Amino acid sequence: MCKNCWKKYSSIYYSTEDQKEKDRKRSIKYSLRPDVKKKRKERDAIKYSIPEIREKQKEYSKEYYRRPENTELLKNRNRESLRALKIEVMNAYGGKCECCGEVRLEFLTIEHSFGDGKQKRQEVGRTNIYRDLKKRGFPKNEGIQVLCFNCNLSRAMQGYCPHDIDRKNLIELTIKYNYK
Repeated sequence: MCKNCWKKYSSIYYSTEDQKEKDRKRSIKYSLRPDVKKKRKERDAIKYSIPEIREKQKEYSKEYYRRPENTELLKNRNRESLRALKIEVMNAYGGKCECCGEVRLEFLTIEHSFGDGKQKRQEVGRTNIYRDLKKRGFPKNEGIQVLCFNCNLSRAMQGYCPHDIDRKNLIELTIKYNYK
């Protein structure tokens, strides 16, 4: 098809917004097919193995994310992916505080009951703890548990959690007064 014919055809074909939307969806659906993804990955591996192209792409990426309209987009995308990862990790380890039963995600954190949390953070980085746990298949035998920030900080600073003392007093009262 010559250039003039293509212009005429495309102006007629794309005259409605519905057709543009259908083509956009079709293109996205095609790009998500596993065989297409594999071909793209192979092509990109060859393409980005060339140092000049790799450097050019790095520069473009830096420039793209420095733009004011894209910084907020990047922050939101990172926030959403980290939240999804945190949900996955918390669910793998019970989804609630082992001490007080708090279930709100905003308050929950990972606690290393063997006291090696600082060493782990130095090995994998502060923000990569969740990624590391996921990559290793959520190990259960390393003394990792879910605690809320209050319980975790209290155990770190005081050596005990106030909830433990409350439970101990409750048990003593139960035994003392023969409550069932």
